[in-house]
Amino acid sequence: MLNREAIIQNKKFAIDREMLIARSLIEIGLREIQLLDGTNDINFIPLLLISNGYERLLKCILFISQKDDDWVYYGKRYDKMGKKGTISAYC
Repeated sequence: MLNREAIIQNKKFAIDREMLIARSLIEIGLREIQLLDGTNDINFIPLLLISNGYERLLKCILFISQKDDDWVYYGKRYDKMGKKGTISAYC
């Protein structure tokens, strides 16, 4: 079993990797938008890349803002269906 410091290092590495992927997705999407010409009808792929990059980036920002000293995220408890007695999950 990994010790506490190794677990924290793994989480930091995963966040760092996720932020690098988000940055590269945003850069590729912006580059593809610049390369579009007026004859191309398929222009949703660069927008999809940009939105996926921003989504990953925002998830990282939320995780970093809500973490504690042990890099554990304690999300709020919510019901998936919004009713009592349903299956609960952690966000």
